[in-house]
Amino acid sequence: MTITEAGRHRLHEALVTAIGEQEAAALMEHLAPVGWADVATKTDLEHLRVATRTDIEHLRSDMDAGFAAARRDLDAGLAAVRSDMDAGFAAVSSELDAGLAAVRSEMDAGFAAVRSELDAGLAAVRSDMDLGFAAVRSELDAGFAGVRSELGVRSVSLETSLMVKLNSQLRWIVGTIITSYVLLVSVAGLFVSVRS
Repeated sequence: MTITEAGRHRLHEALVTAIGEQEAAALMEHLAPVGWADVATKTDLEHLRVATRTDIEHLRSDMDAGFAAARRDLDAGLAAVRSDMDAGFAAVSSELDAGLAAVRSEMDAGFAAVRSELDAGLAAVRSDMDLGFAAVRSELDAGFAGVRSELGVRSVSLETSLMVKLNSQLRWIVGTIITSYVLLVSVAGLFVSVRS
């Protein structure tokens, strides 16, 4: 039977009449504020403690599994990033080697041409000393200026091409790392929200 506030008030008034104000107040203080069925017993508290401990153990087990999966995913992501970085660096190295080989080949051809011109110039110098010196100097100056100019232009072009490719690779690597961290934070946030 549930006691209402009105019923408690009537009981208090009856007790005041029967045993006095202070005694009635003392007796009313010892009554439960709700029905006795709503009062928790030691057994109820023990069952609640066991259930809470079981829930905490399940939560701990789920969190450990989640963190282990997140670690595996992170390790796999980092391995993929490393692999992509290695492939990118290998490609850049291969392109650089090919570019340097082309430059070497062009330089060898240029030097061969200069040697050929020099030999022709020396033959002309031997046959005509007065006119030959001026012509050889002019040809050498023009040839070296052209080679210097061509090497300067190709060096700048190669450096620009290399910087563009390296910047592209760097942006891709940074984007991949940021995406991996965002994914990791999202997975961690999902685990936290699922647990709560």
